[in-house]
Amino acid sequence: MSDDTVTGTLVRHFGAGVRQLRKERGWSQERLAENSNLNRSYIGEIERGCVIASLETVEKLAVALQLTPSALLTRGESLSRLSGA
Repeated sequence: MSDDTVTGTLVRHFGAGVRQLRKERGWSQERLAENSNLNRSYIGEIERGCVIASLETVEKLAVALQLTPSALLTRGESLSRLSGA
C-alpha cells in the first residue's frame, strides 16, 4: 500500500469520525462550523476526506465537540481499523 493510499484512508476516516460525532450531537455542519470557528464548507470537505486538517483545525474541532484532540483522532483511527483499511 502506497503512502498516498494510507494518507487518503486516514483522512477519509478522520472525516467520517467528525461526521459521526457531529450527528451524534444532532448538529448541522453549520452549527459545528460556528462552534469551531471554521467555515461550513470546510467542515464538509473535512467530513468527505477532501482535505487534510491541520493540527490547529483538529484542536478547534475537538474543543467544539468537547473532546481532546487525541480522542478525536482516535475516532478516525478506530473507523479505519473497523473497515479493515
